[in-house]
Amino acid sequence: MAEQTLDDLRELYARVRTIAVVGCSSDPLKPGNYVPRYMRAYGYRIVPVNPRETELVGEPCRAAVAEIDEPIDVVQVFRPPEEAPAIVADAALIGAGCVWLQLGLRSEEAARVARATGIMLVMDRCMGVVHGQLGLGPGLHLGDKWHRGLDPAVLRSATEQPFLRATAGPAAGRTFATTQELVIGRADDLDAQGQIAEDAEISRRHARVRRNAVD
Repeated sequence: MAEQTLDDLRELYARVRTIAVVGCSSDPLKPGNYVPRYMRAYGYRIVPVNPRETELVGEPCRAAVAEIDEPIDVVQVFRPPEEAPAIVADAALIGAGCVWLQLGLRSEEAARVARATGIMLVMDRCMGVVHGQLGLGPGLHLGDKWHRGLDPAVLRSATEQPFLRATAGPAAGRTFATTQELVIGRADDLDAQGQIAEDAEISRRHARVRRNAVD
């Protein structure tokens, strides 16, 4: 089975809405937890599959792929490769369009089953990393907040532009675009866009705060 190109995967992501995650984990430091959390944060619905849990990543768990009774676009797999052929067969039975074996997982037998059933199989890749490679979001990177079991403060799709709103002090009610530098306090031009005037409460705890478009 030929490896998919990024263009092939771009077409896949354009169709994906719901992802069943086999081996979804309760441990926020494991890929089976932080990868589906990342995908959920960027607009995909997650259906966790784990017979030992009742709820994960905010959704009720299914014990097995065969028990899923709703449309699934991708079955993402975080289980040993010897389990992959049976998972591919079950994914085909429920009408899923693709099975995705997470980074480090390959199975020639699963590839054979995929060819026989006509289902797309992606092997040895991370859905979160590819999401970033396609420019659909920041992607997953070793050592970032997702890998440390944390959710980044600002979650957004690639098409959304966040802004900051001041809720107290002399700039209360103003909004500031995150595409430009923001200076809080002790700025030379206190009336310029993107700058907030001196505030005693802010200055007592923070001499100066800056951010730019890349945080």
